[in-house]
Amino acid sequence: MRIGIDAMQLWGEWTGVGRSVWEVARRLAADGQGHEFVFYASRGFLRGDELVSERFHVRRTWFHARRRTLRILWQQMCLPFRATKDNVAVLHAPAYVMPVLSYVPTVVTVHDTIAFRYPAFVGRGSVAHLRRFLPKSLERAQLVTVPSRTVGRDLGELFGTPREKIRVIPFGVGPEFRPLDSDERARAREELGLARPYVLFVGRIEAKKNIQRVVEGFFAAALARRLPHDLVLAGPASRSRGLDRLISELGMAGRVRRTGYVPDEELPRLYAAADLVLLPSIVEGFGFPLLEAMASGTPCVISRDPALAELAAGAAARVPATRLDRLRETIEQLLAVPEEAARLRDLGLARAREFTWERTVELTLAAYAEARERYEGR
Repeated sequence: MRIGIDAMQLWGEWTGVGRSVWEVARRLAADGQGHEFVFYASRGFLRGDELVSERFHVRRTWFHARRRTLRILWQQMCLPFRATKDNVAVLHAPAYVMPVLSYVPTVVTVHDTIAFRYPAFVGRGSVAHLRRFLPKSLERAQLVTVPSRTVGRDLGELFGTPREKIRVIPFGVGPEFRPLDSDERARAREELGLARPYVLFVGRIEAKKNIQRVVEGFFAAALARRLPHDLVLAGPASRSRGLDRLISELGMAGRVRRTGYVPDEELPRLYAAADLVLLPSIVEGFGFPLLEAMASGTPCVISRDPALAELAAGAAARVPATRLDRLRETIEQLLAVPEEAARLRDLGLARAREFTWERTVELTLAAYAEARERYEGR
């Protein structure tokens, strides 16, 4: 079967959605289980040579996908005809939206419903785009895949998407995310330029991540306990003037390290050398940083967001996203009581072993086959 994948979101410094597409694609390129793939990417996708094989073909557009209007027009007006011309048997739209007039069976992946439940956390252009096209995509797709049961329930509540049309396909974590022994941890900190022990946040610096509470909670705990730790904020930021001002007002400029976007090859060591990971997000659809931290043997503090709670399954400390006092107390406890940190470490490692990219690929291929069967049997 020939499968087309819309990969226009792979440009620049990708995070959650892009990572999921990339990790699945590179495994399909290595072993597509007899299938053939056409990977539709933009001129801004620079890693195509890592995928190309006899049965995996990368097709690039003439324009860069950062140009939103061109990207949308291409997806809605050009992709359907290109997929038909390429004799695609199934098309996968892995980033929320599919061509409304798709002429082949289509699978859509919806990562979250934040644009509908918390529109203030999403850019106005993205909100308008999703409100226009997501309901139609959910209606026209043969199957809808989601990374968590939480997102699946949201689709039912918000759009009436029938349960039998939704498939939960959790994302995975690679073997590069693993615990380090004490010597490896010390060496990793030195190579990363982090001389002091540290508490870590990983993710895009944005409001939905509750980043202000991360900084305030760390500051309160560090002050109360005279912690030797720094706070490392790892991730790209679009607007961070308010955060910079907060850090300055708290007198923490010397204790907060801003790394910006962290390359894939450095991320596993960054997790494994941390003493604690903070993820008190207001809302998530899955939670890559939580999964990667658990696989690295680093205890985590998360909010009570349903998607994070589903992923952790009791293997992380949970606090209300709005309760600064609870966050401070939990940070203090996990850094001061080794037995509790070790308990969460063991639970996290066991939980993370349940999530592999091989399983994600297996379920994704099954979804492609089912979508084709549904289309032919309609």
